[in-house]
Amino acid sequence: MLERELLTKALNAIAQEDYPLHSRVHQLASLDSCYIKREDELGCLLSGSKVRKYRSLVAALKQRGHKKVGLIGSQFSNHVLGLSSLLRENAIEPTLFLLEAKNPPSAGNALFIQLFAAKNNIRLIAREEWHLVHEIASKSHLDCIIPEGGQVEDSVAGLTTLALDILHNETQTGLTFKEILIDSGTGLTAASLIAAYGFLNKEAHIHVMLAASTCDAFNQILKKVKQTLETITGMPIQHMPRYTLHAPTCAKAFGSTNATIFNTIKSTAYSEGVLLDPIYSSKLYLLLQKLLAAKELSGPTLFI
Repeated sequence: MLERELLTKALNAIAQEDYPLHSRVHQLASLDSCYIKREDELGCLLSGSKVRKYRSLVAALKQRGHKKVGLIGSQFSNHVLGLSSLLRENAIEPTLFLLEAKNPPSAGNALFIQLFAAKNNIRLIAREEWHLVHEIASKSHLDCIIPEGGQVEDSVAGLTTLALDILHNETQTGLTFKEILIDSGTGLTAASLIAAYGFLNKEAHIHVMLAASTCDAFNQILKKVKQTLETITGMPIQHMPRYTLHAPTCAKAFGSTNATIFNTIKSTAYSEGVLLDPIYSSKLYLLLQKLLAAKELSGPTLFI
């Protein structure tokens, strides 16, 4: 495929770290014609899209000689935790601007984050001031500021490896995935998948579950990602694949959970041997079940 060769060549011309980029696909035992792409197996602190986006983001920070980098996120952020560890690995000092939790946490990510950043480099921002976080961070004399979720152009090249890896999975399995389900926080990963499929002239119906965004915000991100990928490749994207934006089927507010979510995690662990998380993948799995029940999916389906 000419487009695949062109995209691979363009990505090879961009500096990327040697982080894992191939994850396996296997069939879901309890759902007919449904397969799961195990992005969760790409790392420990880091998994899935984060491993991919940091391939090009960390490489760009190193190329520019940045030594003091600000990160924005919550006290529980997987993004802040994972990227802080990689910055430390590369002798880059992280300064954290964290949304202060209602009840001071002392476990999970909030605890682990403190292992990677100096105490005087962790600044808690009250919720009522959170809308000023970028302004606050900009006054701290840092080399650069990375927003929530690593939503910057430098992340797009690494994220584009997801589309190429799905092509690799299709070659290995002999399948063509006609339906793809992916969750979305800031939207950068899902938008990069859609744009890459557009460049590759690859047909699939991509279902995006918006866990923390709106349709308008996602479409704006997609527009920017498309432009970035066109710049990377030097070629226009003429045709975008079909995509549908979905709200979560339950616990719709970002970060919210309920009994259905935890029952889904429990049942899926038992039936599939897969551990879902309560914020993203469990809600995506519930969407998969809903679409299957409504007979809205046709052909092999890939759950990312």
